[in-house]
Amino acid sequence: MGRALGGHLLHGGRGVLIRTTARSFARATALALALAGTARAQATDTTRAVRDTAVARASRDSSAARDTAAVRAAREAAARDTAPNGASVGPFVLPGIFYTPETDIGIGLGALWVRAHPVAMTRPSTYSLNAIATRNGQFTLGGSADTWTTRNEWHLTFDGLLSKYPYRFYGIGNAGVDSGETYTPTSRIIAVTAQKSVLPNIYAGVRVAYDDVLVDEIKPGAQLLGAAGHDGWKLVTLGLLANRDTRDRLYWPSQGTFASVSASRAFAHLGSTHPFTRVTLDSRAYGTITGEHLWAVQAWGDFTDGLVPFDRLPQLGGQTVARGFLMGRFRDQQALSLQGEYRSAPFAVLEDVPRFSVVAFVGAAATSPVLGAFATDRAHVTGGFGFRYALSLPDRYNLRVDYGFGRDSRAFSITVGEAF
Repeated sequence: MGRALGGHLLHGGRGVLIRTTARSFARATALALALAGTARAQATDTTRAVRDTAVARASRDSSAARDTAAVRAAREAAARDTAPNGASVGPFVLPGIFYTPETDIGIGLGALWVRAHPVAMTRPSTYSLNAIATRNGQFTLGGSADTWTTRNEWHLTFDGLLSKYPYRFYGIGNAGVDSGETYTPTSRIIAVTAQKSVLPNIYAGVRVAYDDVLVDEIKPGAQLLGAAGHDGWKLVTLGLLANRDTRDRLYWPSQGTFASVSASRAFAHLGSTHPFTRVTLDSRAYGTITGEHLWAVQAWGDFTDGLVPFDRLPQLGGQTVARGFLMGRFRDQQALSLQGEYRSAPFAVLEDVPRFSVVAFVGAAATSPVLGAFATDRAHVTGGFGFRYALSLPDRYNLRVDYGFGRDSRAFSITVGEAF
């Protein structure tokens, strides 16, 4: 959770590679338990649910044949309001062990729970906790909640992090450097968002975030010493956000669109050491090629103005944008990305339930110091493929394994949920 939250909390929580992050590590270890110990149980639960639903339907149809049309309509309306929305997944809890040159040996504990709402048409909620400690004295302790209330009237999120964990800085600009410098932020971060349904498919709300970071263990002469916030920062950020969402499913849409805009400000008079403004745009569309073979496209932009700490600049790479590069490989005041993805129809492996699917993706992205300086001939082109395993049906909350490549770069990642 560390880098995904600590580095990008204020602009969309963009993810990072598992081999260097606490959040991905916790998710992956929890999901390993899902694959190893619960696939057959979930298949059994699915079969049982289908059987019970069929029995209930037969009973309902039998009684409905004796009722009037008005009674049947009332009964079906009541069933829609009380029918479960899929099945909950987890909670999964699993310890793990890992090694990186910056951390030495580390141990971690991750937990993940996807809660299906008991009222039909209400989107599922997700909750996670994770903790990591390393031999070099680094640690993370974090948690997140993404909650939908009945009939999606409110969408509420919470993220919290306490950590001291090393990352890499590749410079600022669309070129960056090939080898990065290690820095270790000590972070205390809390962010809360609340959005309410104001019109059909339209949500609007607010975001409040507190960010207190101290950066140390920087080598003398490092280029990071010339970056804003090289020794740390405090931010108190207030923001507004709105989105229009017509997707048929939250995790694996087969049709519909999603468009969002958020604007936030780190205010000096509230205690921010680095006041700046951020505007983020995100537009997505989904459709069917044939059968259950799907396509998805996304256009994303992240724009800042003011004294932005280096680790809060718009960034490319990682698990969602410019897959094929490490997170933070490119960063600057502005960033743009366009990507598309093919998603195959689900298929079964070693069981009757079709939980597996494959994807292929391609994209282009770039950063710039000012809006007018983007150049298509300097865009970073990436592509790759991946595998998916559905942890929940019919929501298709997926374990995601991606292999991406860009110019002189390769990246492998494991997480949950789609890139977009």
